[in-house]
Amino acid sequence: MKKHINNPRKPSIMIGETDYERLTNLALAAAARFPEISDGLLLELERARVVADVSVPGNVVGMGSMVKYETDTGDGRRVTLVFPIDAEISKERYRSSPPLEPPFSA
Repeated sequence: MKKHINNPRKPSIMIGETDYERLTNLALAAAARFPEISDGLLLELERARVVADVSVPGNVVGMGSMVKYETDTGDGRRVTLVFPIDAEISKERYRSSPPLEPPFSA
């Protein structure tokens, strides 16, 4: 079993202008139906350093990125982070919010 380190400090966030704008609009549009999720997303976006889309390094995960990760049980997964309208769980395309879905829920 892997040992997880409890780190109370949140990692830094870098986001391109287009993703920032789209995620902000998504959070604001969802505020009435999903206030807690909307607030959480807006708080994370507030922490973000917003840069020009062309300035986002290739190793930064953003919308449309494919991510490989390992679950707590050790299973390997590969998913693509997409906006809700593009989500297809059967194709391992997970929406960003709302509501957040594994593996991206807080």
